[in-house]
Amino acid sequence: MDKDTFRFVIITGMSGAGKTNFMQKLEDMGYYCVDNLPPVLIVRFADLCWKSTSSTRHVAVVTDIRGGSFFDALPQALDELEKRGIPHEVVFLEASDEALVRRYMETRRQHPLAKNMRIQEGIEQERKILAGVRAQADMIIDTTSMQASDLKEYMQSRFSADSTDQEMQITVFSFGFKYGIPIDADMVIGVPNSSLSAASGYAEEAGLPNEMGLIKNQYVARTFIQPTQELREQGVRMKLSAVRGVVKGKRVIVIDDSIVRGTTSKRIVQLLKEAGAAEVHMRISSPPLKYPCFYGIDISTTKELIAAKKSVEEIREYIGADSLAFLSLDGLVESIGLGADAPYGGLCVAYFNGDYPTALDDYEADFLKSLPPEDRVRLPEFALYKSKYEGNEYTTTSPQEEH
Repeated sequence: MDKDTFRFVIITGMSGAGKTNFMQKLEDMGYYCVDNLPPVLIVRFADLCWKSTSSTRHVAVVTDIRGGSFFDALPQALDELEKRGIPHEVVFLEASDEALVRRYMETRRQHPLAKNMRIQEGIEQERKILAGVRAQADMIIDTTSMQASDLKEYMQSRFSADSTDQEMQITVFSFGFKYGIPIDADMVIGVPNSSLSAASGYAEEAGLPNEMGLIKNQYVARTFIQPTQELREQGVRMKLSAVRGVVKGKRVIVIDDSIVRGTTSKRIVQLLKEAGAAEVHMRISSPPLKYPCFYGIDISTTKELIAAKKSVEEIREYIGADSLAFLSLDGLVESIGLGADAPYGGLCVAYFNGDYPTALDDYEADFLKSLPPEDRVRLPEFALYKSKYEGNEYTTTSPQEEH
């Protein structure tokens, strides 16, 4: 065998990350492949291939957690390959927890470590077990957002016969919606009535049942416009009720249209947990509402907007949810899809990013005073240099210029 062109690729990583697909593509490229090889046999097999006089120059093996206790021997096997001077490459495949759970739910397969636990718990346990092996990998491939065509093109560039001398590198593909889909949930619930359509779409995309776990009293108006916190809390108590028979013992995803002060969201989480829900994950079909609205609903300052004062994690803690995420601004524009030849696709998004389509005139001074110091500087600069609108610059002197 020409030892200069010998390649021995060890494929390992997270269950559900695509190791079998990776091996099959290597097989299509002419590799001799062995699936689910116990680590205790890797050194002997590699040594046999290394010393062989056959024409098999490229070999790939898959070894993973399916080997049970045998898998514990992999770090020692890698060390032994180093000692013997046998060329080898360790490719570690992984994906985000959300992607792995979704793949298992779609295929109805059982995670090898989740026989008596949730899929998510099995994944977390597997990550801990594989941490040492991951640290020894020559290449880490995140398949979360990788299409089959992307993987094939990447493998052609890295594992074809012409790529032997190429330097190995770590490849990371980002997963933009990190907290998007609560993993391993049982159902989706929309907050009636404004969020039922969003909940329907979310449930369809997540592959989860869409249930009616909250009932609304149709004779109570919107509570966030009430003048006092006491009246708002009273209105929320009268407005919504949880259906115990639907949510008891379940991991629930709640879809709502917005969080203004947090009063309603906090009460919803409380209602569902009092009704026996095991987990409550809040997902909001708009970005965080951080800035006032001067055009319709008269919210003239930021003092009562919870997102203006707290981070997403702080809001989550305040409302008591197990997790919380908002739709991104780009996601909002894309999902509504007006497609107008105008900034932000024709939507006014000032309440989310502070980019107002007009000058604020008489509202400007009080508005800027209501902002934290960094925003008092940032928003006038944003309007002057980065706004997508013309003619909306602030006239109030920037705090940086006041002496």
